[in-house]
Amino acid sequence: MTTTAWAVAALAAARGLDGADYAETWRRAEKFLAGCWNTPAQGAAPGPWADGGFITHPKHSKGGEREIDVDVYQFRSYGSATADALRAFARLGFGADDPRVASAREWLGRNYAVTRNPGFPEHAPVAYDQGIFYYYLLSLARGLDVA
Repeated sequence: MTTTAWAVAALAAARGLDGADYAETWRRAEKFLAGCWNTPAQGAAPGPWADGGFITHPKHSKGGEREIDVDVYQFRSYGSATADALRAFARLGFGADDPRVASAREWLGRNYAVTRNPGFPEHAPVAYDQGIFYYYLLSLARGLDVA
């Protein structure tokens, strides 16, 4: 998620410099970001995992997992990944009316914190948690700025 957000920002800044068409790159970035969105598939019943936040990668999350049913786990949304997604979707040109942008903003509003990275496991090692926390503040500020 972080790498995608930075790559999209760099490409957005370079747009038009060399006349290159980044349409395929934009499409692939959008697909990756959408795969990190904790929301039910279209037509699926909502559940506790459909909190509207974002995770690190479609196959794992630094935020860990939570048990939503007996032996059924879901990756946990957390602040820095959600802020990165907000920043990346804004750089891709999606406005506030896009459901993913709105969902990320709503998640960040519901889980807003300035003392820790929201959604991140409380039992994380202190040094790792601190690094993720400071990155969350950076990404939140930049994400809200561009969104």
